[in-house]
Amino acid sequence: MTITTVRIFIAVTLDGATRARVEALIDELRNQPAAAAVRVRWVPEANLHLTLRFLGELDEHRTAAVRETLMSAWSQSPFKASLGAAGLFPPRGAPRVVWLDVRDGADRLHELQQEVERRLARIGFGRERRPFRPHLTIGRMKRIARRAERALNRTVEALDVPQTEWTVDRVVLMESRLSSEGAAYHELAAATLLRSRAMPPD
Repeated sequence: MTITTVRIFIAVTLDGATRARVEALIDELRNQPAAAAVRVRWVPEANLHLTLRFLGELDEHRTAAVRETLMSAWSQSPFKASLGAAGLFPPRGAPRVVWLDVRDGADRLHELQQEVERRLARIGFGRERRPFRPHLTIGRMKRIARRAERALNRTVEALDVPQTEWTVDRVVLMESRLSSEGAAYHELAAATLLRSRAMPPD
């Protein structure tokens, strides 16, 4: 008997206006000489999100359990969040990710992530061991030369990130489908903060 699995994660999404501003910022960055010299896989506008918890490959029963635990009423109300400075991760050693930090709303995102952890613990998932730092990944890379790394770091740190405030009002269960062209994300379910009913996927 073949067991079907899906690759899933729990996330906060951005509204259309914020995604468009971030996409414009990515276009600006990719055209900088220091970024153009590095092989970076930039995140498509449709894939931009803030991950609360990556769960990996789960069978349909585990996926259904995650969906159900996310659908009950949430203790938080919707809140405003905004993006801050750009940077590279990790801060020491060879960078793998270009990201935008969260400025306003970081504390509320921490609270939201902790509620996700508590809900997952009730259905048998262990807690995430890595510290949670709210951020938006905008690019990923493999090994780069030290000189290119220094130039890219200077360019990223000098980036002028525009005002990007949006309302966080949903927690979304996402499926990641991998292909030779990269990942495509599909909403499996979305729970509205402080409401007991789920919003159907768009």
